[in-house]
Amino acid sequence: NFSKHSNREIELLYSKLAKIVFELETNIESSKLELVKGRDECNTLQNDIKKLQSDLEKLKKEKDIDFLTGVLNRRGYTNTILQIEKKYSMLNSKYAIVFFDIDDFKDINDSHGHDCGDVVLKTFATILHKMMRESDVICRYGGEEFVALISYKEKDEVISYVKRVKDIIVKHKFVYTNDIKLKVRFSAGIAFRDNYNSYEDTIKYADILLYKAKHEGKDKTILDNGQII
Repeated sequence: NFSKHSNREIELLYSKLAKIVFELETNIESSKLELVKGRDECNTLQNDIKKLQSDLEKLKKEKDIDFLTGVLNRRGYTNTILQIEKKYSMLNSKYAIVFFDIDDFKDINDSHGHDCGDVVLKTFATILHKMMRESDVICRYGGEEFVALISYKEKDEVISYVKRVKDIIVKHKFVYTNDIKLKVRFSAGIAFRDNYNSYEDTIKYADILLYKAKHEGKDKTILDNGQII
């Protein structure tokens, strides 16, 4: 019993409702697409962030590595000794500092060139690294000087390490070319951390012992108890 006027109003109302429903459906589909797009962009951003973090960690590690020898550099040593010192103070984990110096290295550079000297440095660093355990640390302290941080339960473990290094170096020659094969020797000083008030004093005394070994004829290692290897 609707009037014609009422029918027209109802048709207009249906028309408006249909339009609203259409716009809602369109907006929902559009929102879904935007959400998918946003999710993909978010995943891409997360991957980019992960890669940047990975690159940053790699860069940090590279800054701690000596480019020539592949062992820790002086900066890497500083960071590592602080960690080892923290472990020492908390857990009383014993360690020794061994200060190495290649004997007559300047003569090698002067006689055969710096490229030959670089080969000697790389080979020496490789031997130091190969002879130690996973818990130990080796760094190039500067020039032809290297520092090893050797953990131990018995002090003889540190002495055994230095003897293994010396045995390898004494029995072999460092090969630069087929015509240039060099005998290399080293001097060293060993200081045990628990004999000193700080790690700074420990490395300082290891350096003093190294200087003493060089001054007394080279090719020897002196411990802080006076023992000579």
